[in-house]
Amino acid sequence: MINDKLGEDEVLLSILYDFLDHEPPLNPLLASFFSKTIGNLIARKTEQVIVFLRKKDQFIDLVLKHINTSAMMDLLLRLISCVEPAQLRQDVLHWLNEAKVIQRLVGLIHPSQDEDRQSNASQTLCDIIRLSRDQNSQLQDVPEADPLLAVLES
Repeated sequence: MINDKLGEDEVLLSILYDFLDHEPPLNPLLASFFSKTIGNLIARKTEQVIVFLRKKDQFIDLVLKHINTSAMMDLLLRLISCVEPAQLRQDVLHWLNEAKVIQRLVGLIHPSQDEDRQSNASQTLCDIIRLSRDQNSQLQDVPEADPLLAVLES
């Protein structure tokens, strides 16, 4: 019932989303609760939550702004790995690719960035490679390649 209520009410989703609109660093415990809540909603109310997040122009920017908090890394990976059906997953991958997530993560691996940001960005890239390759091998019937993996491999 909680998933239904939260996942279908844009006002409640907006209240939850507003957690991201703070200056770093986020409280790690609260960030973990936020990430798990959004991740749970992505898994259970996939279409409604993805539509909501795509409407938020700053969502990717805010997640990457807070990538020094490992919970944000987890949230990004849930977007890549927990979205079903396959066509919606491809749409999400294209959305992330259009937002240049891979290039932006690579850009965060720079001496000007703090150690946690660099570490989480590099770990996220490694996990994207692993998850994308695993899903590609499991889903042989996917008509098109994973755009994030293609960018990483290029």
